[in-house]
Amino acid sequence: MVINHFPNMVAKIKSAFTWVQANYMACFFAIFVGIVMLAPQIIFIIESGDLYQGIYILESDAEVHYLARIKEFVDGNGPGNPYIYDFKNNVPTTFFTYSEWILALPSIALGVSVPNMNLIYKFILPALLSLIIYWFLIRLEFKKGYALAGVSMIMFGNAMFYPESLSAFLRLDPIFTQFSLFARPVNPELSSIFFFVYLHILLSSLQQKSWKWIIALGILFGTTFYIYFYTFTFLIALNVTFIGILSISKQYSQALKISTATFIGFLIGVPVINELIQLNSHPYFIELSRALSVTNSRLPVIGITHIILYIIFLIYFKKTEKTPQLYLLLAVFTAGFVATNQQIITGRVMHEGHYLWYFISPIVCVIFLTIIQAFLKKRWKIISNTLIFSLIITPILFSIFTQYSSYKYWVKEYQSHQVYGPILAWINENTPQESVIMANDALSNLIPIYTGANVVWQRYADTYLMEFNRLYLNPERLLENDLISDYRLDYLIWDKEINADWTIPKSGLDLLFKNDRFEIYSIANK
Repeated sequence: MVINHFPNMVAKIKSAFTWVQANYMACFFAIFVGIVMLAPQIIFIIESGDLYQGIYILESDAEVHYLARIKEFVDGNGPGNPYIYDFKNNVPTTFFTYSEWILALPSIALGVSVPNMNLIYKFILPALLSLIIYWFLIRLEFKKGYALAGVSMIMFGNAMFYPESLSAFLRLDPIFTQFSLFARPVNPELSSIFFFVYLHILLSSLQQKSWKWIIALGILFGTTFYIYFYTFTFLIALNVTFIGILSISKQYSQALKISTATFIGFLIGVPVINELIQLNSHPYFIELSRALSVTNSRLPVIGITHIILYIIFLIYFKKTEKTPQLYLLLAVFTAGFVATNQQIITGRVMHEGHYLWYFISPIVCVIFLTIIQAFLKKRWKIISNTLIFSLIITPILFSIFTQYSSYKYWVKEYQSHQVYGPILAWINENTPQESVIMANDALSNLIPIYTGANVVWQRYADTYLMEFNRLYLNPERLLENDLISDYRLDYLIWDKEINADWTIPKSGLDLLFKNDRFEIYSIANK
């Protein structure tokens, strides 16, 4: 049996090498994407020299939160609150996702720390995603130049299309404080891979009659329930929209297939749906909804630019031969309007920006390039080549400037954070797993990532269910109101330079460690 399969394996390997040779520019570009995403951290490590204690700049949006969640899985816990021990696993979790568990697997198997794996992911995942997007665009019958332009616009230019960002870039005004979007761990680094692979399989299911693609589509759809809330809800909008489009165009067999895949996906996603129902009915949810900016409204969200491009695409769609690729683009573009306006039906407004950043903006880039390529086909070759070059280079320059601006903003602060390195090492060596530690904001960001301990408070803690009187109970409030003995606390770390105004109780604490800047106490009365 192995011998019979060996020739097929060799043929597939040869086919892969042939593809790489034919698309070597895309492969080099993918490597370049990974380098750009990783570069600020490597530069920081090199520039910091002997000062560096393993703490690099963690300032992609919500980066400290995602890394803390990955560390929870490494420590053998689940998707619950990674910060507050009392509400870790005894209430429904806001983020019932296992994408962090996937990213935790190498750390679990190989013992590589979460921060070090994050550096590896910053290179590998954006590079892999770039190749997946490029391949998808080629399958949409893009020429190679336009496909590379699409990858560049999606991976590098996501924020470039906002007037304020574009204006700052053109003026070389370093206003950016967050690194490029696809340097952000988990979402979109990993979730976007699932999204574009889903589009690949969806396209295959349209082009081929085999039901294996429908089954694969259903399984992947169900899997996204455990990857990212905004991914599976967008795919619900996409599937429902596509079923409607196919039915209107009297492609009933295709509509039935997508319906079957959707049904399979919902069956797989039942545990997540159940968790969401429990979350929404929980008495603590009212406070949580405020932290998550969930409001009640049925007002539509309409972007004029998207409407104009949508109308242009509809005109193009009407005049063009109807291919599976074209139907897919129409469905995905339409799904963007459905997803961002789900509140018209549900009455509950969520953060529609997540749909915009991770799904709508990439598809808008694809739609724009589809129209441009069709318009310039077989005419104005010089203009076409110039435009392709501009659409590749400009997003690259924008992303490099964003990375530079963010790096300059944070470099001094994170060099000052290196003083926490020995403290984190002390925690790992001297405290039991799942200890609860009181520390300032900067150290509370790092403790759940670099150690197995919990903290009293952290700025993302309010995105999980907890009772009202525990919300925002940070160290300052605990100390001011003499509440240390009212909650589980095991250790107190006092940064005498940053928190000189803290009044440390004289009783109930045992001094374990002291130097010129820090004092660490164990708390006897809990």
